[in-house]
Amino acid sequence: MNREELIITLDNLYETMRTFSSDISSSYKLYCMSKEDREEYYREAYIRDNELVEVVDYSRIVVEKDYDLGIMNKLVGSMNQYIEMQENKLNNTIIRYQNAVKVFKAIVDLPTPMSDVLYLTYFKKMNANEISKCIFISRASYFRIKRTAIALLLSNISFE
Repeated sequence: MNREELIITLDNLYETMRTFSSDISSSYKLYCMSKEDREEYYREAYIRDNELVEVVDYSRIVVEKDYDLGIMNKLVGSMNQYIEMQENKLNNTIIRYQNAVKVFKAIVDLPTPMSDVLYLTYFKKMNANEISKCIFISRASYFRIKRTAIALLLSNISFE
């Protein structure tokens, strides 16, 4: 993870952890399903979201024109794209949440006042003046500590 990616993760830390804490349990439930069960879940969601009629027995479908077959192939193709998109979204959700937890844990593990500065800045969303008053440091010290803490985070955190 480079500095820019870490700053983005830090800037979104609170929102990621708050938002995903409610979504992550459903994401993990999906993730723990077998691939076939997940695909069935996504297929049902695709049919529901697109108001399609589910075909239970394909042997009874009479295709009189190539046009009808083309429409069916298009629907199946877009359903496969939908399933792939949902799988990617699921994986990205879980990875973002895991990364946010790693960053938060790394912040908490930093020595004081570095952990205080990053926690108050990125999790509590306080500004430099508020933090300076809160932990009794100057604004210049705040910025020095913040810069040092971010450099230390970069050296301590590793992601897949």
